[in-house]
Amino acid sequence: MIVSVLHVSLDAFGRLTIPDEIRKRLGLSPGSSLSIEAVDDREIRLVPEETPGMEERDGLLVITAVPTVDIADAVDADRESRMRALWGGTPEP
Repeated sequence: MIVSVLHVSLDAFGRLTIPDEIRKRLGLSPGSSLSIEAVDDREIRLVPEETPGMEERDGLLVITAVPTVDIADAVDADRESRMRALWGGTPEP
């Protein structure tokens, strides 16, 4: 388990900004929903809520999921794996 401890402060309206490093790691983007849990008397836990990977907009299904990997790298790795399986080894350029 990776634990990051970063210090933040509340603004005048009681809001806090989740640092970019944590937002990226958790796949949070504007509009992401979080639950806030009070644990004991001195701890607050923010828990990302599960969001569906698609939503309907104007009658069309739109993918709203945040990629957890670099899509181009994933496609390249899959393509390479399929070529090896077909050709029995590393393909020649």
